[in-house]
This record gives sequence, C-alpha cells and structure tokens, in this order.
Amino acid sequence: MLAPAFVGTAIFFHQVYLTELRGWPLELFASAFVVMSATTAAFALLGGWLIDRFSAVRLLPLFLLPLALSCFAAS
Repeated sequence: MLAPAFVGTAIFFHQVYLTELRGWPLELFASAFVVMSATTAAFALLGGWLIDRFSAVRLLPLFLLPLALSCFAAS
C-alpha cells in the first residue's frame, strides 16, 4: 500500500535528473502535472466505484498494476 507514495516521491525529488537524462525540456515535464492531476481525480472516482462493486479485497492484487505500467513506460 505504500509503494505509490514512495515511487511518486522519488519521481518528484528526481524530476530534474530524469528530464536531463532523457533530454526532455523541464517545462514539458512540469506541464504533465496537469494531466497527472486530472487522471488522479478520474481514477480515484473510478476506483471508488470499483471497490463498491467488487470489494477492496478482490481488487488488492491488481492495485499496483497501473503503477508498474507507468514506471515501465517512463523507463
């Protein structure tokens, strides 16, 4: 349950290094915060609906899949 907080904090602390490593402008990375905020809000609502529908215990094994896919895409 703590993995998203740790991974998100690591990305925020090392954002300058990550953008320099990939050759991205820092402004592009900063503009992605708007997208991140919108998707976080949308998927929080979707997650609440899924938990009401299927229960948190049944969804827990799938909890880290979106984080793993996003870390894979960023790498």
